[in-house]
Amino acid sequence: MNFLSRYFGFLWAQTMTKTTLPQVRTISFARGASMTIHKRAFSSSGDTEEEEEEMLQKKKKKDHKNTRITFGSIGRKIPHRLIHVINENGEDLGTMHRANVIRIMDERGLKLVPVRENDDPPVFQLLTGKQIHEEQLKRREMQKDKPKTGITQIKELTFSATIAKHDLETKTKQIQLWLEKMHHVRIIVQKGSANDGTDKLGANASALEKEIGPEQFPVNEHYFGLVNFGNTCYCNSVLQALYFCRPFREKVLAYKSQPRKKENLLTCLADLFHSIATQKKKVGVIPPKKFITRLRKENELFDNYMQQDAHEFLNYLLNTIADILQEERKQEKQNGRIPNGNIDNENNNSTPDPTWVHEIFQGTLTNETRCLTCETISSKDEDFLDLSVDVEQNTSITHCLRGFSNTETLCSEYKYYCEECRSKQEAHKRMKVKKLPMILALHLKRFKYMDQLHRYTKLSYRVVFPLELRLFNTSGDATNPDRMYDLVAVVVHCGSGPNRGHYIAIVKSHDFWLLFDDDIVEKIDAQAIEEFYGLTSDISKNSESGYILFYQSRD
Repeated sequence: MNFLSRYFGFLWAQTMTKTTLPQVRTISFARGASMTIHKRAFSSSGDTEEEEEEMLQKKKKKDHKNTRITFGSIGRKIPHRLIHVINENGEDLGTMHRANVIRIMDERGLKLVPVRENDDPPVFQLLTGKQIHEEQLKRREMQKDKPKTGITQIKELTFSATIAKHDLETKTKQIQLWLEKMHHVRIIVQKGSANDGTDKLGANASALEKEIGPEQFPVNEHYFGLVNFGNTCYCNSVLQALYFCRPFREKVLAYKSQPRKKENLLTCLADLFHSIATQKKKVGVIPPKKFITRLRKENELFDNYMQQDAHEFLNYLLNTIADILQEERKQEKQNGRIPNGNIDNENNNSTPDPTWVHEIFQGTLTNETRCLTCETISSKDEDFLDLSVDVEQNTSITHCLRGFSNTETLCSEYKYYCEECRSKQEAHKRMKVKKLPMILALHLKRFKYMDQLHRYTKLSYRVVFPLELRLFNTSGDATNPDRMYDLVAVVVHCGSGPNRGHYIAIVKSHDFWLLFDDDIVEKIDAQAIEEFYGLTSDISKNSESGYILFYQSRD
């Protein structure tokens, strides 16, 4: 806390050398580790912050006709998830996610200015600093004969005392911008560890509880957002999706109740899930600091502040958990804690016993190859934890799965070696589902390498994913081939490429749907899911499109 005090004191001094201000400024730490920076003195009459806000709002309404019109950037804290954007040349960019707007601002050095905030969606314009300055001069000329009774705005930032360097630098730039604009700046520093389960959702939490209603709020259910520790939305979205895959959540919580083990990625995940499930409040925010720290420690791929691929993270997480469980089971057998344990299979490199990860997510594909000369059919089984399917424009998941199981002809240099014919022959090859998993994870292959661009690009094709699904591409010996699935979660990619953009999650909880955008939690209608199918045209535009789908079996 002393470091932060000195840091923002230095920031204050730097700002003061650039701007001459006529009023008193103070820097103070309030009890409970909140810090307030004032560009002019607050009321000294003992008013609370709420009373002061109310007084300022009343004064603003009273002096509305005499108030000078303000014009300027709102900074990086965009209050709306989706906004309508106009670029600096007056061209309409359409509706965009705020994460993509911030990316454009960073890449092109632009600032965001409100145009019509009361529209639906609100309209904002991207402008250069020079354009904003020129417009401000123009407005000052128009207002020079009017009383200058404008009200200083109050800006607020909240973050943990253990904030990551990347986030601190971003927020520092925002603070400097506000200070230069003569705003009040209130900085609230959350005291304590970032993984102590502090609720920071505030008004959004109350609104969510009211929208769901006390009678409809599910018993023993909790809806908590996750703090973003510098481009960790890929992780947050997958964790939210997995938390609402009930069989997976129950197994992780059961693991938490077992005797304490050495810290690993699974123990950290169990601690996080347990922290959410045992909160006294129904809604709020939890920082997954312990899990993120462990993840970055175990895999250098995630040990940076670059955007990562949510599907790669899902694969890594499930396989790592399975490896941990298998290793623990092996140790228990060696220590004699499992009766009649047979450890010969591990020593003989046999297939390890399946874990609850496999029981939940693992299915089996059978690769059938039929020789066109002797008609002999050979098959080879292959296990999977998720299925990756190609996508095409204006299609559906059913169409994608049909393409996954299309018959392929092996000919020319790709001929099949037939054991019966003892030579290479033309053959038909087809992939079918032999064992259906309890939870079917479908990965839509939206990122494709373009040779002419020498990079991956996003396929924002419109792909409809139904709320109910039945697999038809099953093998003849499949168990329960008519099994029905219900959609329970979707990881959504927002943006135009694999290394940029943003991830969110939409999940089904009991009879309604929720959207998790890092620390923001919103209730949405089932019809709103259609917004995440993708684009019907101009697929090069930014889009919010389903990337990983989680379907849970009804039986």
